[in-house]
Amino acid sequence: MGYFDDLTLHSGAVLPACTAYLDRRFPGTWSLEYLHAGRMEMAIDGGPVITLDQPAAFWHLPERRYRYGACDRRGWDHHWLMLTGPRAARLIGELQRVHPAGWAAVADPTAFQARMRVAIELVRRGDPVRHPEAVAAVEDLVARLVCAPRAGGRIAAVMTLAERMRQDPARPWPLSTEAATLGLSEVHLRRLFRQMTGLSPVGWCLAARMQAAVRALADGATITVAAAAAGYADPPQFSRMFRRRYGASPRRWRSVLPLARG
Repeated sequence: MGYFDDLTLHSGAVLPACTAYLDRRFPGTWSLEYLHAGRMEMAIDGGPVITLDQPAAFWHLPERRYRYGACDRRGWDHHWLMLTGPRAARLIGELQRVHPAGWAAVADPTAFQARMRVAIELVRRGDPVRHPEAVAAVEDLVARLVCAPRAGGRIAAVMTLAERMRQDPARPWPLSTEAATLGLSEVHLRRLFRQMTGLSPVGWCLAARMQAAVRALADGATITVAAAAAGYADPPQFSRMFRRRYGASPRRWRSVLPLARG
């Protein structure tokens, strides 16, 4: 195997007004994707929905489920590359390690878009002689994103905090303590958190708790078990919060789930 042969670039495209809606996994495949303009909503593994409305890259990992789509009929300016192979796992895995929220703001959109289009064009040509050039273009894109937190470490730190909260939303998260750890005032932390996620810290945790309950109910859990999965010791309190968010009780939501699936 040659040096560049551990990364296969399968496909790529530029969609200037993408209005697609996806809700799926991408088994055995990684991707690098870019929103250059417009707005889209995205959620990962049933977590809270965030809105991307600035130039941003996002990506797919094979083991996770992604749901996203346009916020309006104008769609978003979408660029994407589909990758497989050990190098794809390393590159996209490093992106996920540095940006655990699953996306990253792009500091220089014009340069990033130009480089992304070069990579896509090389992939679409499918010229084996130019394969090393295509691999180098992808590595350059990833390097730009991995190095970005050095210039915006606070944003990366806030997104890391958001991911920790998503994974354990029921535990106490005293913002004064978290802000002090990040070297921010509590007001500044709240502002950055809302800017990067679209939600307040409390709203983010509540959404994550309800998503944990939804996953449990979808798997056939009882109301009590679903309440515990969401971090509620009191099932009636959980039911009130669930109804407030989804407009139906957990029992009613679970009863219509088979119809929705069918």
